[in-house]
Amino acid sequence: MNKKSTPKSIGERYYGGELEFPFRFEDFDCPRPKDMPSRFFPGVKRLDYRSAIKADVSRVRASACSDMPRCWFIDAWFDCEKCGKEYCWKAKVQQIWFERFQVWSEAYPKLCPECRAKRRRLHKALNSFGIESKHAILRSTDVKTKQSMLELIDTIEHLSEVPLTKGILEKRDILKRQLEKMTTENRKQ
Repeated sequence: MNKKSTPKSIGERYYGGELEFPFRFEDFDCPRPKDMPSRFFPGVKRLDYRSAIKADVSRVRASACSDMPRCWFIDAWFDCEKCGKEYCWKAKVQQIWFERFQVWSEAYPKLCPECRAKRRRLHKALNSFGIESKHAILRSTDVKTKQSMLELIDTIEHLSEVPLTKGILEKRDILKRQLEKMTTENRKQ
């Protein structure tokens, strides 16, 4: 079978070159940022090719169904899916995501940095609540511990976009009753 009758490899399809099979992602090269497929930036409003940083494709984690790695990091503007505000996903941040943290190369943020930070604070508060609430309600006789749990519940309520669960509301009521009882006992002494 001669080379012309063989099915085109991925390298031939994109670059007209000949690659050994199985190919390695290091064999790919996007000579220009504009050559990178648009699927790496779904829903993008605009790209700033002047900001392009060449990717070290040996460090980029591509999915099994990907036919080529992310070769460039480019400033990209999106609309936040939560608040609707336009934000820029900087090329330097992309480089950290994909080369240092090894995030899948097809990933991109759907939320602006502020909404992502708010979501992280909510998750942190929920984790703290889950770890500390049992101790604060059942074992602690410390007023400050119970007050800090109430503040944590208030933080969760402020950050969350949905009403608090029945369990959290019940725990807040229990903590309030315990604090009232503790403060009245302290006044009597």
